[in-house]
Amino acid sequence: MKFGMNVYVWTTDLSDQYLYLIDRAKSLGYDGVEIPVAPQNTRNYLQIKRVLDDAGLKCTTITNVGADVDPISPLPSVRQKALDQLKWAIDTSSLLGSENMVGPYFAAYGQFSGHGPTEEELRWSAEVMKGAAQYARLAGPGPDGLQLSLEFLNRFEIYLLNTTGSTVELLNGVDEPNIGILYDTHHAHHEENCIQTAIRDGGSKISYVHFSESQRGTLGSGLVDWNTTINTLREIGYNGWVTVEAFNKNVPGLASAAHVWRNCFESPEQFTADSIKFLKQRFNGIKPDYPQAVGAAHSKKVEPVRPGVICDKDSSSQNRLWQITPSMAYRSGFYDGVMTIRDARQHGNFGVGQFAALDGELIVVDGSFYRAKSDGAVTVADDNDELCFTQLCFYEPGRTRWEARSGLSRETLRTFLEHVLTFGNSFCAFRIHGKFASVVASAPPLLKKPYPRIDKVGPMRKSYTFEDLEGTIVGYYSPVFAQDVGVPGYHLHFISDDKQHGGHVESFSLTGGCIDAVRINEMTLRLPTSKEYDDCKLP
Repeated sequence: MKFGMNVYVWTTDLSDQYLYLIDRAKSLGYDGVEIPVAPQNTRNYLQIKRVLDDAGLKCTTITNVGADVDPISPLPSVRQKALDQLKWAIDTSSLLGSENMVGPYFAAYGQFSGHGPTEEELRWSAEVMKGAAQYARLAGPGPDGLQLSLEFLNRFEIYLLNTTGSTVELLNGVDEPNIGILYDTHHAHHEENCIQTAIRDGGSKISYVHFSESQRGTLGSGLVDWNTTINTLREIGYNGWVTVEAFNKNVPGLASAAHVWRNCFESPEQFTADSIKFLKQRFNGIKPDYPQAVGAAHSKKVEPVRPGVICDKDSSSQNRLWQITPSMAYRSGFYDGVMTIRDARQHGNFGVGQFAALDGELIVVDGSFYRAKSDGAVTVADDNDELCFTQLCFYEPGRTRWEARSGLSRETLRTFLEHVLTFGNSFCAFRIHGKFASVVASAPPLLKKPYPRIDKVGPMRKSYTFEDLEGTIVGYYSPVFAQDVGVPGYHLHFISDDKQHGGHVESFSLTGGCIDAVRINEMTLRLPTSKEYDDCKLP
């Protein structure tokens, strides 16, 4: 992996007064600089090359085209001008020693027709891109010449290509080995439905990456899902340039063209210094996602239930598990009511548990409390119903979730979560929402005193199988050291989207969906105060 610094946070023209930025990039630890190449810029490219060589840095180049040289113009003469300008940019890139010429040069920037792209426009663009790619094959040092990478943009800046999928289709028409996709996190988070699917769809065609925040500011300060982005780039085997980019309201031309009226960083110096740290920490500290055992990719992003996430911020309420009754007492046959649903609402909006006398399984999702009875039917819990055991937390939406692959099951769940969230010695709350091929669930019948131990209740539980339905699994993981307090391993409850079916999950097979998770670093345990609890004989 090579880390690059885009200079748009300072300038769109690397004239002599900005050449010091090359040495700055070197001192910060970047591997190279992304050089703007445009006919209107200062023609000091030989000087730029000398400074790059003196600093021992590589470079890539970035360019675009305007309305007078639009590759999708209906006028053949204008399209020829577009190709001629791209040939000039390729020659200039070759002069600089560029390893990749990137940008949205498949169409004029900021030009709109009032409708979506037509078949003719896509064909015209593909023809110009093919001509550019063939010319670039003669311009670089490798067997395929200079690499070209097309940057799809959001719909407010261009209309021809807005997603990875649409860019792949255009490239299939170009059919040249040295032209690929520039995947920009800013644009992708505006336009794509699922980040993992977008990157996987791009696959080996992704030949360059821009790391740019959702609001063009400091990396990590916006809404970009960095964990998923990096994990999925690793999954597809990407090992090329990752270049950081931010836009500055004080850069003439760029600010007006891209509608930048506020800066979401302290200064260009702060942005570039923090960005290289961000890159190295993230790429060195995140494990690859999605082991092969989990199954094949599922491309549909499912959102009927509001997504939860790993919380990047320090949230004491979200990262705290609240529990009533130690599991050792529960397993020993203590099933008396300890707290009402009304009181439990104060301690979480997401959870699992048992009603008093084991009269049903508790499922809490998005702040609603449900009871799954022994026949598999679900009802809304009454505020006066009592619980003998529960685990709750405040599960709030944030930034990160993962697309779950088809075939995910209870058996492969641990492998999956260990690859996306290091939690082995911590509690973890997680939610799986999607379409299930099957869910085998169970619930015990209403018991009467004297209560049997939990191992005697197993044969009394009634199991039922739900097939081909959408729903949510509410889950908690408790580490080994907490086996006498929490439920050791995984504790999963299911509820269907129509709130008609649910229970304790024995097994499941997911057709497709999403998973989000919260690592728990605090725990509050409320002990019963009754004589029955004090007299309970614990192992």
